[in-house]
Amino acid sequence: MIFPITTNTGIRPPLLAKNNADRPIFRRGGEGVNKQTGIGILPLAFTWIMSVGLNNHVLVLPFILHSSGRDSWISVLIGMGLALIWSPLLYYILKSAKGYHLKDWLVQACGKAGAWIILAIILLGQFAVVFSTYEDTVRWTDSSYLLETPQFIITIAILPLCYFAAQGGIETIAICAGLFFPFVALLGIFVMAVNFQFKDYTLLFPLFVDGYAPVWKGAVYAGVGYAELLMLLFIQHHVKKPIRYLHVFLLLMMITWITTGPISGSISAFGAVEASIQRYPAFEQWKLARIGSYIEHMDFFSIFQWLSGAFIRISLGLYLMIELLKVKSVVGKNIALLAVSVVMMLVVIIPKSDMMFDAMLYNYLFPGYLILMFSLSLVLGGLAVRMNRKGRRAPS
Repeated sequence: MIFPITTNTGIRPPLLAKNNADRPIFRRGGEGVNKQTGIGILPLAFTWIMSVGLNNHVLVLPFILHSSGRDSWISVLIGMGLALIWSPLLYYILKSAKGYHLKDWLVQACGKAGAWIILAIILLGQFAVVFSTYEDTVRWTDSSYLLETPQFIITIAILPLCYFAAQGGIETIAICAGLFFPFVALLGIFVMAVNFQFKDYTLLFPLFVDGYAPVWKGAVYAGVGYAELLMLLFIQHHVKKPIRYLHVFLLLMMITWITTGPISGSISAFGAVEASIQRYPAFEQWKLARIGSYIEHMDFFSIFQWLSGAFIRISLGLYLMIELLKVKSVVGKNIALLAVSVVMMLVVIIPKSDMMFDAMLYNYLFPGYLILMFSLSLVLGGLAVRMNRKGRRAPS
């Protein structure tokens, strides 16, 4: 709860105003982001792109190809169109939050009980994000370059670094993302360029051979990345400047490019049938990369790309789970972060077959996450309308 503040002169600052029931409500301005510890728009973009980039490049990509085949890139464009329709709602929520911590805003909008229900749903979604990334990273590491290392050892080795990054806060994660992003982006452009010699873009056509149903099914998985734009609301109180619609639009376009590039590259390099049955199609393209007759086997660069994205995504997910609770004590934050990390590690350690894990992602986790985030945006949008109406009725 944020309480009314008065100055020595007795003048109420414009941050909060009272309604007739003497209950503080939001007016204009923000809670006052710490300008020394907040992050800028560009570091925010790097952090978010690194996180969502891994999701769309690695986790979601094979399911889009499996669902839509040759028409997968059309599925992404359909997802983009639907996201453009949804984006004004997202921006309206961001604008209505006015830089406040989400928990404070929710308490004002729907009371403590309602706020905790919504936060519990968000935390469930964030847990699923971290789990899917963590589990898939362990499985890929075990199957690609640490074949003789037990998965148990890999699982234990990955999480501590993410724990300490999350403990350092959003500034630490943003700095790491800013350091990683240029190299990850340049490597992506590099592998795309050197593989032009192996690609045949006529394989992207003809379209809709199997009808329109597969295209819409693929659009569901493509929409998962766009739905993660709602995560901006969870960290907007740490951003020094307000998030504008232009920022949302540019991030949306970046998702489209990040997803469409590897999809079209996989189909043009391997064909629609082969690309649709590959588990990690984006990284299979590294095995084709060759410069001349003597430089090849450069797929070790893919290890850096994957681990950089996984590090940022897991660290950010862990951080957000604790940040949303708004634990005030440093000791309390560390204990909560440690508890979540240990639980996450134990869940990943539980034996699961590859087919079981893939089926869980394909049938439940990704569709469920999309439904969850879209439904959450509708609820938050309704609360934003309610808050803005109260603000217009309240006296100054």
